[in-house]
Amino acid sequence: MAVAAGLRVFDAVLAEPVTTIVGAKGKHDPDRTAVGDGSEAGSVVLGGRKVPVRRPRSRHVDGRSEVTIPVWENFTATDLLDTLTMKELG
Repeated sequence: MAVAAGLRVFDAVLAEPVTTIVGAKGKHDPDRTAVGDGSEAGSVVLGGRKVPVRRPRSRHVDGRSEVTIPVWENFTATDLLDTLTMKELG
């Protein structure tokens, strides 16, 4: 039950930055810099284990490169403490 609740929170936390980056679904915005590009299989660490989820994808409007979603990067770190420690050690 805790993992299911965590996945709902994850979806809600991820929805806002995705909408900010690519715009509201179904709304045309001529000034946007990125477009949605579907999703693909991914996983996040939740409750001490990897859980399968769909990873949203977005690309710059020129289509040449993918846009990074920072929230996704944070959630997919396998061990946040190890990641922070490695950064501190250089």
